[in-house]
Amino acid sequence: MNAPAPPPTTETALELRLPGRLVLWLLAFLPAFLCAYELREHAVDVPVWDDWERVTLLEKHYAGELGLGYLASAHIDHRPLLPRVLTLLLNGATGGDLRAEMGVGFAALVVCGLCLAALVARALPEPRWRLGAVFCLNLLLFSPVQYQNLLWGTQMAYLLPLAFLCIALWGMSHPRLTAAGRFVLGAVCATAATFCFGHGLIVWPVVVCLALLERRGRPATNLALAGALAAVAAAVVWTYFNVGYVNTSQPAHAFGVEPGERPPGVQNLGETLGTERGRERVETYFLTSLGNAYARLFQSDPAAAAPTLGVLVLVLFAGLAAWAFWRGRGGRDFNAVLPWLAAGGFAASNALLGALGRAAISLNRAILPRYASSTGFLGLALVGGGALVLHRWVKAAADPESRARRGGVALAAAVGFAALQVPSWDYGKHKMAAWRDARLEEQFALSYSRLREPEAESRIDKASNWGFVERGLRLLDERGLLAFPVLDEWGWGDMRPLGRELPAARASLWRVVCVGEDLLGVEGWAEFGGAGNRPADGIVFTYRAGGGGWRVFDVLETNPLEAPKAWIGDGHFGAPKPSYAKAKNLVGFGGALRVGALPRGALVEVKAWAVDMAKREALGIKGGVRFDPAALRPGEVLLDKGGADGGDEG
Repeated sequence: MNAPAPPPTTETALELRLPGRLVLWLLAFLPAFLCAYELREHAVDVPVWDDWERVTLLEKHYAGELGLGYLASAHIDHRPLLPRVLTLLLNGATGGDLRAEMGVGFAALVVCGLCLAALVARALPEPRWRLGAVFCLNLLLFSPVQYQNLLWGTQMAYLLPLAFLCIALWGMSHPRLTAAGRFVLGAVCATAATFCFGHGLIVWPVVVCLALLERRGRPATNLALAGALAAVAAAVVWTYFNVGYVNTSQPAHAFGVEPGERPPGVQNLGETLGTERGRERVETYFLTSLGNAYARLFQSDPAAAAPTLGVLVLVLFAGLAAWAFWRGRGGRDFNAVLPWLAAGGFAASNALLGALGRAAISLNRAILPRYASSTGFLGLALVGGGALVLHRWVKAAADPESRARRGGVALAAAVGFAALQVPSWDYGKHKMAAWRDARLEEQFALSYSRLREPEAESRIDKASNWGFVERGLRLLDERGLLAFPVLDEWGWGDMRPLGRELPAARASLWRVVCVGEDLLGVEGWAEFGGAGNRPADGIVFTYRAGGGGWRVFDVLETNPLEAPKAWIGDGHFGAPKPSYAKAKNLVGFGGALRVGALPRGALVEVKAWAVDMAKREALGIKGGVRFDPAALRPGEVLLDKGGADGGDEG
């Protein structure tokens, strides 16, 4: 008589039930879906800083003068040949929508996630171990802490080398790939990464080390493979630095280097390594870079916490490397952990090269969110390699009871790690909202830039570069590549003035005073309801006389607020915006209106409108002022509420 089959274990059940496995794998990639949602909610189609470099690219393209020389030319220390080609292709396919470039950057992270998940699946046999490790990896990989890379179109150039790195890590360690296949894959991935962004150069030593150190096949074959890759690397790197290596980017985007001059490269090395203070700055920058991806856990001052975290992850990484070489006597575990060691080595090398080239410029650059993507690979290496170490430790237990206890420790470690990511995700989510606010405000300011030159340098690349931006704006507008109109005369553009007004608890015109001939100084605040109480993206001022309709005559930008200390280093792309209504007497907008063109000799009514660029709507702000422009006298107060109304009601 046949004995009944034993009930399936959790692992067996997961192996057998395909729909259930699919759901669990989707849950493992939940961070990616959450990140995609945040990207969709906060992405705004408007050029930001280095995005304006596409102007020269498009000018040459439309004039039929674009050649390989410019496509492969340097932008500071980078040669973004592949991203420039992608920019041209996406420009034609989407009508210049920069959100497509953001999508390419996100797709690069997805490729990273899939390759790293494949590495985990190859090393860990049990599904629950695989799923737990992949979920923890994705918490780091898709963290919104790197919001600048996610929401800044040109940063696809920064993220693409990470995808090529992960493809190389996965493919070159695949047990079924021949030596010839490993050579082709490594050379192609490293070359592509090199001509995306500067840190792509580091992929070359990564693929050479993978070829040399992996313990399979004949040592002579590995040595020959590594030598062949090193030879190709030498040729590509020599070409990189010696053939057409001339900066073509604008000085504002290239640390002041003029077009035609050789990019800075390693010219800071003498200063940084030649003095004790310089060497200290390099060390601080290096450790801060390595701790960047995790420092938002300490939101009181992430820049101060980052160096200590950098030391911590370095020590843990050294422990992982020691374990790998100790276990390497058998070969199997060493081969499984080698790709993770390579990923960590990439991150550490990236941080070191960044320190050597940038420490003399500013230590704050080490904590910029956009650098958390690449140096964060050290954390990914610890998660992927650490999962393998924990798995081997649990399975090595002498009896089921010990195995259960060790399994509990491993589960607690995974849960604790996931819990530690919550502050970072919360921080990044709020910063994504702040970025969106600044970008919508930029759209507003650029819409009226021909009539009133923008003022807020924190939102628009204007520092000694407004002429270049203005030229680019004209080109993009003429070609129909902007998501908003650039107005040649006062009007509403594509906005709809609504018949309703914001409640007094959300908007107010506080003060209006004549500050000079045909100039009115105004102050007030305005925000919309809903999550976050988003500030108005700009203020439109209209007038009417004799019962006619409202006519636009001037605009003001909303004022960016100074960032708290904890946010320093997160960049000059718009400070966080707390609710204006919760800070009594905090001016949300202010400036001088030009009223010289208003009708004279009769009373004119002036009204302010809060603009929502996301909805392309304008809502009235209650109240206003009436005056005869011909009768204005400097110092005359037309309205003075003291800034108190609504200040405590929001």
